[in-house]
Amino acid sequence: WFDMGGGWYDSPEFLEVIGKLNQIAERSLGTDRRSAAEVAFVIDEQSLAVVETDSNFTRQLLASQRYEIGHMGAPADYLLYEDLLSARPYKMYIFVSQFLYRPELKDVMNKLEDRGAQAVVWLYAPGFIRENSLDAGGIKEVTGIAVRYEERKEISFVRIAPEGQAALYGLRTWTEYGRTERPSGPVFFADDPEAETLGTIEPLGKPGLVRKYMGNLRVYYSAAPAIPASILRCIASDAGVHIYNG
Repeated sequence: WFDMGGGWYDSPEFLEVIGKLNQIAERSLGTDRRSAAEVAFVIDEQSLAVVETDSNFTRQLLASQRYEIGHMGAPADYLLYEDLLSARPYKMYIFVSQFLYRPELKDVMNKLEDRGAQAVVWLYAPGFIRENSLDAGGIKEVTGIAVRYEERKEISFVRIAPEGQAALYGLRTWTEYGRTERPSGPVFFADDPEAETLGTIEPLGKPGLVRKYMGNLRVYYSAAPAIPASILRCIASDAGVHIYNG
């Protein structure tokens, strides 16, 4: 126990500052406190029940990705999947744990586009887990991007390609992300001729970060988690999100 008494704040200088802070606090009670975020971080709680909660991959998927979103230069709101359509519209959506196949997701994407969405980012294996099977075809149904996988465990990561540097202005070609401490799998990669390759999943050397235009939407798929703030900032800026601190 530490006693904060004894007149620590008795000086006139302290009391003047505290008085000003209190005035600011009183005025702020009447201000608009609604979120100004144009980016939504979407979590599917049910999907998290099918992955190892203590794995390094899960930490990359959630804790590390939250850290990067917090440094992208624009605020983000955190939504549960169930609240997606009842929430206000956003320009950019990041789906970090949408592993369970949900047949209504295609219709949900259409509704988000109708509400002004400009970019959607998918991580790892959205729609891969059906009720009684594992199916990479579910990823195509959910994201619109064809994805394949290899049943292996690797310490894999995405390396930005020269084409990615050109498409994501300001990045360096050697930018890498998603490397885990221990091998994890399966290892996924994009296999869609209509998608633009921005980075490769290593050590496979196959498309690991891709972009595909679908109507007014820019759809991104990343085979690795923990997309860096620098890349998210480029995606957000391209989607018309206001960047407060670049």
